[in-house]
Amino acid sequence: MKKNTMTKTIRITFVLMALLATMLSGCGREKEPAAVTAPPAPVATPEPVSTADPAEMLEGEAVFADEQALAAVRNYCFAVNPDLKDIVKAEDYPAYWELASSDAQQIVVLFRSYTGAQVRYYVDRQTGETYVTEFVPGITDEEQRTDETFNVRNYL
Repeated sequence: MKKNTMTKTIRITFVLMALLATMLSGCGREKEPAAVTAPPAPVATPEPVSTADPAEMLEGEAVFADEQALAAVRNYCFAVNPDLKDIVKAEDYPAYWELASSDAQQIVVLFRSYTGAQVRYYVDRQTGETYVTEFVPGITDEEQRTDETFNVRNYL
C-alpha cells in the first residue's frame, strides 16, 4: 500500500516538475507578456517601400513631415527585420506604428512590437537623424535608450 502511494507521489511530482519547466520556458523575452498595459490597436498594413530618390522626395522641404517619418520608420523596421512583414500580415500578434508626439523640432514614432516592447524612434525634424529607445512593460522600469541610430532619409 505504501509503495503504491509512493509511486503516485513520484508520478505527481514528475508531472508538476514537467509543467513547471514548460511554463518557465515560455517566460523568455521573445514571448508576449501576459499583461499588456496599453490596449491593442489595429494592426497596421505595411505601406509599399518607395523606390523614389529620398532627395527628390524632400526637395523644397525644410523639414520632414510626420507622415514621412512614420513611413520611413516603418520601412526601417522592415529592413532590419525582414520577417516582420509576415508577422504583421498574419495578425497573430498586435503590432503597429503611430505618431506618439510631434513638435517643431522632433517627431516621435511609437512602434508597438509583436513582443510587447514599445520602441520609440526620436526623429530630428530638420536632419532626419534618429535615435531609438525601448520600454518593455513588466521587464524594464522605464524607457531606455539603445545604441541604434539611423537617418530616416535613407528609408523613405
